[in-house]
Amino acid sequence: MWDGFWFLANRRAWERLPDDVRTIVARNINAAGLKEREDTARLNAGLQQELAAKGLAFNRPDPAPFRDKLRAAGFYRDWKGKYGDDAWALLEKAVGKLA
Repeated sequence: MWDGFWFLANRRAWERLPDDVRTIVARNINAAGLKEREDTARLNAGLQQELAAKGLAFNRPDPAPFRDKLRAAGFYRDWKGKYGDDAWALLEKAVGKLA
């Protein structure tokens, strides 16, 4: 399973907050996001064990052929352009080289 953690704020209202308040809020939002990821990973592992114990088989396909097709189609290039180098570097840090 996957569960996304989205936090949205009105930009004008956010920018009106004092810098120290924004720093505190951002730090806690980021900490909560990391905790949510840990919780999701733990729940996923537990669910997989539970389902495997009931006889469900889990396949782990090699992602390389899928990534090759996406790369050849320009998918990664397009998204890297939309998100920028900094965000793309964070993504590749988590999943490995894409583009």
